[in-house]
Amino acid sequence: MYIEKFETIKSHPKNLGTRVILMTDLDGTLMDANTFTYEAIKATVKQYLSDGINIILNSSKTAAEMDHLCQEFDYPFTYICENGAAIHNLETIYQADQNVEDFQKIRGKPIAEIKSIWSEKIPSLLRDSCEFIGEMPRRKQISLLGLYGSELDRAMQREYSEPFVFSGDNQSFIQLLETCQSVGLQINRGGRVCNLSAEHDKSSFTRTLRSLKRYEKNPAYIIALGDAPNDIPMLEAADVACIIPSKTNRSPMPRLSDRCSKTVIRSKSPAPKGWSEATEAALGYFLQVTQK
Repeated sequence: MYIEKFETIKSHPKNLGTRVILMTDLDGTLMDANTFTYEAIKATVKQYLSDGINIILNSSKTAAEMDHLCQEFDYPFTYICENGAAIHNLETIYQADQNVEDFQKIRGKPIAEIKSIWSEKIPSLLRDSCEFIGEMPRRKQISLLGLYGSELDRAMQREYSEPFVFSGDNQSFIQLLETCQSVGLQINRGGRVCNLSAEHDKSSFTRTLRSLKRYEKNPAYIIALGDAPNDIPMLEAADVACIIPSKTNRSPMPRLSDRCSKTVIRSKSPAPKGWSEATEAALGYFLQVTQK
C-alpha cells in the first residue's frame, strides 16, 4: 500500500516507545543532501525521543562521524555505521535485565583483512582501475567528498570499508563486482564513489533488534527511512518503508521487492522536511492499525 496523503498527528502517546523504532539514513534522508544540515527537524527528533520513541541511525558514515553527531544532539543514539558493519550504543534501547554482550555487534571485516583479500584475490587488471580515497592527496579527497578539516578526518577513520574511485568501463566494473562477490567482498556504488567492504548491508542488525527482550511481549514495529539504493535492504526489512525524494540521485529509487512491507510512504519534500512528513505519516498509520 502506498500512502500519498499525510495526516499530521499532534501528539504521540507515550506507549509508542514500547514498540516503535525509527531507523533512519542520514545524508539525504534526515539531513539535507547538499549542506548536511538538519536544524529544521532537530526539535522534532528531540520530541520523539522525549515521547519515548527509539531512533536508530543507520548510515554509511564512520563511527567517528556518528559519535560526533551524538555529541551534537547530546544523546547517545544507537547507531549502525559503515553500511551495516557494526552497531554501537545498543545499551540505549536494551532492557536492563538483558546482556547486550550476548549480541554480535560487528558484522564487518577489518580493513586490513579486506585489503589482504583484495590484493590476493582480485586480478591486478581490475585493481589498477581503482584508486582508494584514503591513499589520495588531501586536496583530491576534499574535491571528491566535499568535506574539510575535522569533518574529512572523521570521514576517513574507516574501520570496515574502503571508498574508491573506479576509472574502468561498465563491463570491467561488472567483472569487478562478480569477482568481489566470489571472494566474500561487496561493492556499493553511489555517484563517483564506490565502497569496498565485506558482505553486509543496512538490514544486518534488524533481526538482532527485533530479538531484544523488551520486544518479547510487544513486537518491535520498525519504520525505516531512506533515499538511496543502499537503503533498500533496510527499507525491505522494515514494517513501514519511507522513501524520501533525493536531491542528488539522478535515477529514481528502484522498486522495493515483494519481500518488503506492504506499506510504503513517499514524502513529497526532500530532506530534512521530508523526514518529518514521512515520520508523522508513518506514526499516524501505526496508531491507526494498532487501535483497530
